[in-house]
Amino acid sequence: MLYAASTSHRRNLILEPFPPMYQNLGGYKNYNGLQKVLDEMPSVDEMLKYTKKGEDELKKFLGNERYELLKWTLTCGRCALLKMPDKKRIEVMKTEHQYMMLVDNPEHAAQFKKWRNQYGSVSNHF
Repeated sequence: MLYAASTSHRRNLILEPFPPMYQNLGGYKNYNGLQKVLDEMPSVDEMLKYTKKGEDELKKFLGNERYELLKWTLTCGRCALLKMPDKKRIEVMKTEHQYMMLVDNPEHAAQFKKWRNQYGSVSNHF
């Protein structure tokens, strides 16, 4: 997904969050630098061979820049834990203490919905 977002003509809108190691303090986003590292990233199968030897071996195999990008990619996921609305609760559980986890935060989802209403979805452009 990161690779697809980084190569999209809409990357300035959809690549959020942006890897901080490719953004300077002035807000400039180095898409070319990110793309270069992503192009050099080995396959998951190849990386799995090194994870069996330990994290240090994977880091040595990838090098610092690719390793840091991989680590950021795996740990930057945003989630929100929300109390389940009454109408979505599972009755057989017989408790009001039911929760759901959203992969994105509500503020980002609201912004996305606003943009989708303003600009339409991808399917509207074909």
